Order: sequence, then structure tokens, then C-alpha cells
Amino acid sequence: MFISKDFTFDSIDNSEYNVILVELDSDILNEIGVVYKRDITREDGSTYNPTFNIENGEPDDIVLNLMLVDGNMIPKVWSEEDIINVKKWIIKDEFKPFISQDNPDYIYYFQCSNIRKKFTTKGEGALEVTFKPMDCFVYKKYSKTITVDDATSLSISNPSNEDYFPIIELTNKGDNSTVNKINELEITGLNTDEKVIIDNLMLTVLDGNINKFNCCNRKWVKLIPGLNTLNISGNCEIKILAEFPILL
Repeated sequence: MFISKDFTFDSIDNSEYNVILVELDSDILNEIGVVYKRDITREDGSTYNPTFNIENGEPDDIVLNLMLVDGNMIPKVWSEEDIINVKKWIIKDEFKPFISQDNPDYIYYFQCSNIRKKFTTKGEGALEVTFKPMDCFVYKKYSKTITVDDATSLSISNPSNEDYFPIIELTNKGDNSTVNKINELEITGLNTDEKVIIDNLMLTVLDGNINKFNCCNRKWVKLIPGLNTLNISGNCEIKILAEFPILL
């Protein structure tokens, strides 16, 4: 389902384990991305004006083949240590981010459900890894950092179909009396160079483990589908982080 041989899983590059993605069949056409599915069932038996129940279906499993190679991309014999190390990397108790170099701005969330060894008698071959996607979405990364010493505006496009609540890292460049403002959200009472992380979905404002909730007026930032404008004022450095769920 991915064209590139290179990827990261759980923020670790495949080259750390000397493995690449390979395709083991000769099909010309490859299935790309996560298959979108939804279940549509009739609520009653009426012919006229029937009602239906619509729910998102479970996404299909994703099967990837990992081949061990040397520095010249020549297949190597798998050792017991190689297999153990790759399994420790791939098998997680939570869904972890998977990024193919086909498009590094797209994040999938996968969890391993099965690993099979498809080897020759010499021990060459691939580990066939079955992943369960978290959902039918791919998440498009957005990151933007700007420095403000008076007032400015920033345009952000939300490509999804739903409201999105970003994470904002704000570093105060003024003093304790400086009021930094993002649309209607105000942050004040921060020391010079103090950074807080504002999670507009979880409704938290943190400096490390220190709760700075009382430093803001709780007018949380929301990005509606389509184009958004953030009006920013104060004396600060701001980093906007988002992962927009989209269907590909």
C-alpha cells in the first residue's frame, strides 16, 4: 500500500533496524492508504420512507513486508537477534504513528496484530506484519512558528470536515505584565521566556507539569473547516501544531 521503501514507526526510522518495505507480489496496481468503510443498515422493514442506521465500519488490516538488508540493499539472513529487536520495535500496546516517505506530512496510527516469518530455508525473506489502523483517517501534519512583537495575523486552512482544536506552544518574550492574545484567547502572568503548552481540546495550559490554567481566560482556539484567520498580538513566539483528520 506504500510505494517508498522507507518509513518511521513510533518516531523510529526503519534504517535503525536495517529493514525496508518490500512488495512480494507482481501486481502493477497497489492499494494505497486506508480503505474507507461504513455500515449502513435498515432500521425497519417499511418500503416507504425507511430509516437507516449509519456507522463507521472497522478499517481493513494493513499488511506490510519488512525485509532485512545490508548497506547496498541486498537481502540478509535474519538472525534471532534481528527478529527479536524488530518485534520489540513493532509490537506496542497502543496505536503509534506510522509515516511513509511517500508523503511525510501524512500520519497513520497503527497497532501490530500479527507477525509472520516468510523466509527461505537459508533465513532470507521478510517479516509479514499485520497492522490494525486506529480509524479510516490519515492525519495531515501542520506546524507553523511565528514571532510576534506587536500584532500580526496567520491564515490556516483546516482540510477536514470537522472543527479542530490545535495545540499551541507559546513562549512569552515580554515580562510578567505582557498580555499575549490569539483571537479571543488571552495569556498573561508568564515570566520572560516562560513557555506554556495550550491544548485547546483537553483545555489545559501547562508549563512542564505545572498547571498555568489561571493565566488564561479560557477563550479556546477553534479551527473550523476551511480557511481560518488567527489574529495574534503581544510579545511572544508561537508554534501552532495540528493533525487534521482527512479521508484519502
